[in-house]
Amino acid sequence: MLKAIIFGANGYIGRALTKCLLSHNMQVLALARCDKKEFLIRLDSIESNNLHYQKIKNLQDFNVEKWQDFGKDSIFYNLAWKGENRLNDGDLQSQMQNINLANTALNLAKSLQSSKFINISSQEQALFSDYIHTNKWKTQDYTSNSLYYSGVKYAVFELLSLLAYMQKIDFINVRFSIPLDFNLSNDSFVSKNLRQIMQGKAFEIPKNKEPCEIISLDELCESLYFVGLKGKNKADYYLGKGEIFTLQEYFETFKKIIESRFYKSSKINNFKNLEVSEIFNPKKLYKDTGFSYKLDFFAISKQILQAYKKEK
Repeated sequence: MLKAIIFGANGYIGRALTKCLLSHNMQVLALARCDKKEFLIRLDSIESNNLHYQKIKNLQDFNVEKWQDFGKDSIFYNLAWKGENRLNDGDLQSQMQNINLANTALNLAKSLQSSKFINISSQEQALFSDYIHTNKWKTQDYTSNSLYYSGVKYAVFELLSLLAYMQKIDFINVRFSIPLDFNLSNDSFVSKNLRQIMQGKAFEIPKNKEPCEIISLDELCESLYFVGLKGKNKADYYLGKGEIFTLQEYFETFKKIIESRFYKSSKINNFKNLEVSEIFNPKKLYKDTGFSYKLDFFAISKQILQAYKKEK
């Protein structure tokens, strides 16, 4: 039976990934800082003999020997990241802690003899790389997200690529923009504004004018499952359909869908910058794993609206 270790399992994506892997009959060891009872409640009290949990408040106290048999040949998913109030906030010093956290995660995967280390990054990593490796940094401010968060995401990717090679463990990096569940259960800026639009209220004009892609949280987790099965060493996969727009365009389109003024034949402007578009290209994911995203924003919006109607 396939085994997976999820480091940082109690977050929005970590919980969804745990459920997804269990649905594929995988043995899952969830590692998080909260108590097991709290984790299970947040996991909707799922009961499974395939689910194992270990509180990991202090890595120095982690009993590697206890989990050595489980860890051997497992797939290690690294989701751990710290901010101050949110993952992407805080000053440079607080974000820099994540470099040490990523190194610790890789060392743990090596100690447990995992066969693959999958770093679950962010599309900010690729946008920041594009920003500093072109002339954009000379003439433009970086507006996509917190400069510190994005810079450290990029630094972690570069560091893990090198360390994984030195430690002889297969390393796979994945990145994506904005995953949403149909109930909009997280308290993100995007979820908050989509809810406001459904309530007939005005949305907040986003400061971020950079390209992004809203994807289904379920499809994200399904793609992570396939990356674990078939992903190749040293690969850097973009997870999504590759249909990129600005947040403001997404909000305006969602409003039109609600008002029945948008149809699948309607078009919103896609980014023409080929260099930027290339970093949103999912072809490598499909080539290596056979997985492709099915739901576009129109389909996701319809599911969100159906879930909202059931709520009322």
